[in-house]
Amino acid sequence: MIEDADLAERVKSDATAVFRRLGEAEAAVHRVPVEKVHLHEVGAVDSIADIVGTCLGLALLGVEEIQCSAVNTGSGMVKTEHGLLPVPAPATAALLAGKPVYARGPEVELTTPTGAAVAVTFASRFGALPAMRLTGVGYGAGGRDFPDHASVLRVMLGEASAATEAVIEANIDGLTQQMLGYAVERLLENGALDVSFTPIFLNKNRPGTLLRVIARPEDQERLAQIVFAEISDHGRVRSR
Repeated sequence: MIEDADLAERVKSDATAVFRRLGEAEAAVHRVPVEKVHLHEVGAVDSIADIVGTCLGLALLGVEEIQCSAVNTGSGMVKTEHGLLPVPAPATAALLAGKPVYARGPEVELTTPTGAAVAVTFASRFGALPAMRLTGVGYGAGGRDFPDHASVLRVMLGEASAATEAVIEANIDGLTQQMLGYAVERLLENGALDVSFTPIFLNKNRPGTLLRVIARPEDQERLAQIVFAEISDHGRVRSR
């Protein structure tokens, strides 16, 4: 159907890549070869329209790179051809393996396999908003209305800014020099450009240490998580 459509080659290849990702996820869940996968719900006309429409929009906008926030999967149960299943659905969970996810808001499915496939096929990274000059913002409304949760998807369009470095800082109290040294090793191994310590005085004149990490913007969120993990509840972290 996609190959026979009157679409640009980029749109066809992108849409095919998304469906291939879906098929691979379903094959892994059902433990069958991808050639024998029946896509159930994701093969419906609305999913085809969603995927092809997304690919067409990206092509018309001339988007060169996509970055995605952490994914809100939702929670609760979802009705499928196999009966009730917990959210995220198996294919969604398989597609989002290794990506940052969370569950917040109403107990419904907030990320479908189709949406997950689009995100993981195109996003070069998942995490905090990248440094850019914002040129446009768009919203797509969902079919549900929630009392405390906006049912919208936001897309922000921009141009890469000149910012090439991010700074992560933590005021640390109570860690030994050995623990600080190990934290430095972890940070450098995971892409930090530089790590430094400065002696400081904290509340009530307690001696402490200021940890400063220089990072690429795309590495900021991941390195901040390492800082949190290594300083535990002994430090207070802020980034800029």
